[in-house]
Formats: sequence, C-alpha cells, structure tokens
Amino acid sequence: MCCIYCASFFVTHRFVGLTSVGLFRVAGNAKRCRQLRSTLEKVGGGTAISDELVENTTAHDVATLLKEYFRDLPQSLLPREHYQAYITAARFPVEERIEVVRLLVSLLGPPNIDTLFVLLKFLHEVSLHCHDQVDSADAEQVTQGNRMDARNLATIFAPSILRPDHGKLHATLAENEQQIAIVETMISHVEEVFRIPKELQCKIYNKLRDTDPDRLDRFLNHVSRVEG
Repeated sequence: MCCIYCASFFVTHRFVGLTSVGLFRVAGNAKRCRQLRSTLEKVGGGTAISDELVENTTAHDVATLLKEYFRDLPQSLLPREHYQAYITAARFPVEERIEVVRLLVSLLGPPNIDTLFVLLKFLHEVSLHCHDQVDSADAEQVTQGNRMDARNLATIFAPSILRPDHGKLHATLAENEQQIAIVETMISHVEEVFRIPKELQCKIYNKLRDTDPDRLDRFLNHVSRVEG
C-alpha cells in the first residue's frame, strides 16, 4: 500500500514532485510523515486519507516515507539468502548481470516481486528527471532536474532492500559498492530485468495451465504489467 501510494502521488503531482531537487535526500517534515504513515497503516481497515493531509503533503514528505517504509521492513525486499548471489552478480559485465538478476527476481514470491516492480519502475522514472530540461518551444524555459540519477537512488535504497545474510551484521566496504552497483543496474534496466522471453512464457503457461491456475493468473498479470 505504501509503495503504491507514494508512486501514485508522484504520478498525480508529476511536474512538481519528480523535479524536486534532492528527492530522497532532502528530509520531509517529520510531523507530516508520521501522520501520513499512520493514516496509510489504517487504510487497509477502511480509513480514508483526508484531502487536507494530501494537500499539505510535499514530494519530500512522500519520498521520506517511502525510504522509511523499506528501511523498517523486518525482512528486506530481496531475501537475505540471495544476498551473496546479488553481490557476485555485481562483478559481472552488465549484460550478464541483468541475466543473473532476472533469474534471482523470478524466485521471489508474488508480494515481493510485485512490490519490487513498482519500486524500480518508480525509481527509474525519478532518474529520468535528474537533469535540467530545456523546453523545446522556449529555449529560455528550463525545468530543473532533481539531481537523483540511478546511482544516487541506488546509494539510498540498496542498504534497505538488499541486506547482508544473517551471518553478517553489516556489509563490508567492498560489498557496499556492489550493493549499490546491482541496485543501480536494476533501476536503469528495470524493463529488461522483468521481461520474460517469449519462449519461456510459453513453457510456463503450458506447465501452469493444468497444474496451478491461480499461479498462472498471477503470472499472466505480471507479464501484462511488464509489457504494458
């Protein structure tokens, strides 16, 4: 719910939100963040988000909330048992790295893979607005960029969504760099990471059609989202 709401906020307030300088680095208002978080935690029980709260919320409030959400999850979005595989993949050339990440992502359960897709798609969109843009119709009209490219975003989110396995309390300095590199790749190449080759789609469809219709529905929904 939190991830979807935050992404939706930036879609609704696209012009102002996505171009806010220092998005995810500039802290939001602590009081508004607490109010918004409390409200979102109750939304599942039927509580509505008030218009006043929405109107007073800034892009930095929402960005701060999203950071806190993934930081505070009891289990990281990417399973700890896959940590070393991701770290190893970070040492590969980009094309091979994408192939390995695609396989690792395919091992995630439905809630994790859906949330990861929404998050990475959103962060990719944020990264596309990192530089200043000149209006094609008026060269003097410049829209500021948010200064948050895929690297900067990965630096912020990698420690939260890709945590060391239980044998380590903290990642080493070298692993910190590899954490960032792999998440940067996932942000920059989100479509490739989630795209399932047609031949494999057919094999999965044929296998699940008669054995697991519910899982087939989830698979088809996932393919539809990625290709849509």
